[in-house]
Amino acid sequence: YQRRVHGERIMKFEVIYAHFCKVFSLGVRIGGKALGYFLMCCLFLLVFFISYSYFFDIVGLTHMVYQSKLLTASMMILGLYLTFSILFNYTLSAFTSPGVSLDFEVLKNIERQNDSETGLINPSNPNRPEKRICKKCKFIKPQRAHHCQVCDRCVMKMDHHCPWINNCVGHYNQRYFLLFIFYTMAGTALYSLTGLYMSFNPSYRPLIPFVSSLYYVMQTMSGTISIMLVFFNVWNWYLAISGQTTIEFWGKKLLNDPNLDRHQRWDYSLKSPRRNLEQIFGTRTIFKMFLPSIRPLDYDGIDWDTPISQLVILP
Repeated sequence: YQRRVHGERIMKFEVIYAHFCKVFSLGVRIGGKALGYFLMCCLFLLVFFISYSYFFDIVGLTHMVYQSKLLTASMMILGLYLTFSILFNYTLSAFTSPGVSLDFEVLKNIERQNDSETGLINPSNPNRPEKRICKKCKFIKPQRAHHCQVCDRCVMKMDHHCPWINNCVGHYNQRYFLLFIFYTMAGTALYSLTGLYMSFNPSYRPLIPFVSSLYYVMQTMSGTISIMLVFFNVWNWYLAISGQTTIEFWGKKLLNDPNLDRHQRWDYSLKSPRRNLEQIFGTRTIFKMFLPSIRPLDYDGIDWDTPISQLVILP
């Protein structure tokens, strides 16, 4: 009798715990998304105010001091390009799907056939990776895919969930995220350094009273943001150049067994910085990587050994 009562208590506890986990998971999703929308609005406002102050305060006062059309035009063009690049890459990183396993028809076919063969043959490595099932999605979980608690989905080549873009950084939007943080760093640094130059240049002193009330607030914020973004850019670009994600970087620390295959050790680097960047940006030309683009990528987010151009589709 006591064993039966004890067993019933355990079952009740398990039911309560399962309900608690569901409620907590729902709270994380709703709270994470709400925070994301708030931060997105804050970021758009920040870009607007800094851009306004740059064009009307810094460029305007510089034109009054030097009376140079060439200098004014150069500063305007540079400011417009940086503003466009920030907004272009931010919008695409926020609204481009990073790649979700449920969206891939080839994975749905595997699920229906209950077979680990994808219909894609890798000539150099015919042994396809084992079929993994996500415990949360109850669906196939490809290599480098991880389940996001906030988005509640498995994301291809997941790096992390970023609340500032209210989206996961993954295979299809990683390039936009990298360019967004790079151009944001460049834009805030330009605004801060030109403002610093104005502060120490005696020619600007008679005109300082004409700056807007936003100027000093934006100078303080942009200076802080640019310094923080220097370290954030170093970290994210290091991961990109070395061919790994944040999750894989920390995962490798726990998987140093030399008997494991390189994919089992979460090693997906192509052993060349340029080739690793090509996998992210879809081009080997460094100059093109930094230009606004929506070019297609040469990897499908499922097979990380062979580019799409080298895959053979079974009839």
